Formats: sequence, C-alpha cells, structure tokens
Amino acid sequence: MTIQSLKGIDEKKKKRLEASAKRLHVMYSSLTYRLEGQEEKIELLPFDKIVEERVGYIKELIDSKRLHLTMELEPMLVRISRSSAERLVDNLLSNAVKYCDIGDEIRVTLKGREFRVKDTGIGIDAHMQEDIFKRYKRANSERGGFGIGLNIVLSICKKYKIKLNLESEKGVGSTFILIFPKTK
Repeated sequence: MTIQSLKGIDEKKKKRLEASAKRLHVMYSSLTYRLEGQEEKIELLPFDKIVEERVGYIKELIDSKRLHLTMELEPMLVRISRSSAERLVDNLLSNAVKYCDIGDEIRVTLKGREFRVKDTGIGIDAHMQEDIFKRYKRANSERGGFGIGLNIVLSICKKYKIKLNLESEKGVGSTFILIFPKTK
C-alpha cells in the first residue's frame, strides 16, 4: 500500500509513516547488500551528487527528529559501485540520525578526498570504538539496529582502499571520516 493513497490522514502522521518506511528500506538494503553476491559495476561516480541524493532520501527522518543538518560538499569523483557508495552514505547518515537526540546537529562535509559525517549525538565510549565495526556489535542497545551497518562500511572501505577513521566522545558526539584514494 502506498502512503500517498491514504485519505483523510493527518499530514504529520503521513510524514511519520514516510520516515518509517524509508528507515525500513535503508535497513533492508543493508541486510540484503551482503546477500546479493553479484559482481558490481565499478564506475567513476560524482560522490557529492550521491551524498545529496541520499540526504534527500532520508530528509523525513532528519526532520522527524528536528535535527539541524548542514552540508558542505565539493565536487568529487570516486571509482566505486553505485550500491557500495549508497551503502556507505546511508549507513553513516542513518547512524547519525539514530544516535542523535531531538534538536541535535549533523554536519556532512566533502572536501578534497575526505568525506565526514559528524553528529552531536550520544557519542561512543572509547573502549567500544574498535568493536563497533565488528558484525552484530552495537555501542548502544537502546537505539535499535542490528549491528551490521558499520561492518558493511568497513568492508566497503577495505574493498575500495578507503581509509576509515572515527573520532568520538561519550556525550559529545561522533565523526566518521572516510579518506578516498586518488582516482587514476
């Protein structure tokens, strides 16, 4: 059933339904990403456009938590498959949204060869930071998720030789930093 076909429903409720449907789609995409097993077409893609598209896709989620989003994107071409690029962005953005409280901030930047997703959310304890990239590991069990998103991010980074860094402090927020190799 499509949300648009609902008649007589409050607009606010309709927006929440759309946000929930998109949240489910992002989770489903992450779950099936590893199962697809098909050879992916690697292309030279405009990563800045993919980031804009994926932020637009989850705009309802961002708005539903009244998060303040700022983006600073410079054009950047990356040699990667489209589905891998989308998984990188979707997983980092959805985590930022998930671990932010109402009214927090998310800052997305793309400068040079570096992509950053910074949030003012709950942050991650120092002793948990290495483990969050392991499959089924979660730093916080109260916020949902399955503990596979960051493992997928790590595996994509390894596959495409993207350097992955994390800066986080409990109670202050987290910054995930991807440094892409130069394109040939």
